[in-house]
Amino acid sequence: MRILFGNQKFFNRNLRYVSSKSISYKDTLNMPKSKFASTMKNRIKCENDIRQKFPVNQLWEWQTKQMRRPLFVLHDGPPFANGPLHIGHFLNKIQKDIIVRYKLLNGHRLDFRPGWDCHGLPIELKALQENKRNSNDKDPIIVRKLARQFATEALEKQKQDFQSWGILADWNNCYRTFDKEFIVDQLRLFWRLYQKDFLYRQYKPVNWSPSVQSALAESELEYNDKHKRYLEIHILC
Repeated sequence: MRILFGNQKFFNRNLRYVSSKSISYKDTLNMPKSKFASTMKNRIKCENDIRQKFPVNQLWEWQTKQMRRPLFVLHDGPPFANGPLHIGHFLNKIQKDIIVRYKLLNGHRLDFRPGWDCHGLPIELKALQENKRNSNDKDPIIVRKLARQFATEALEKQKQDFQSWGILADWNNCYRTFDKEFIVDQLRLFWRLYQKDFLYRQYKPVNWSPSVQSALAESELEYNDKHKRYLEIHILC
């Protein structure tokens, strides 16, 4: 293929003469042809076509009725209900989807129940931020109501996005950590641990954040790696 610039003439890849006014520069490049670009332009239509052709809900309902198959249970470590999905959610749910589909193809019946963690400081801070309230001046009851409302809206949006990805799961039976049934089950399990002497009492430092007026977990701590130690001299008089 030969290309001449300026007011000179063009020769396309088929070595046919083409006027410089009737051809664009991209047509002179030897690039692979694909329908991917056109698919991305009609992404919503393409996703709807895939859902209609491969209905995930029907597949889930079908496999739950296969009682002769051995049961495979995958516990879903719940994401925080504190905002839109990101690449971390994508990696987590796609990997789990690969596992359950692999088990289904190998003759198993699936029990994969998605859930959401609806408690914690990230949700409280997001709720206070959206309602423009100061974290230093807050009523615990009001904060709980704001956090519950925010978490409910956030998890519904996340649920819709997860379903749009075609994740194979029991979406009609999701769990939320602020549901009364879930809290009661937690207390029952805690009592069973106590009865088996798996619990003990010991002193442990509690990390406190003055800015948000709340205790912090170890994973929430951020250390200053550039911290410098200065020499201290004590003089006894």
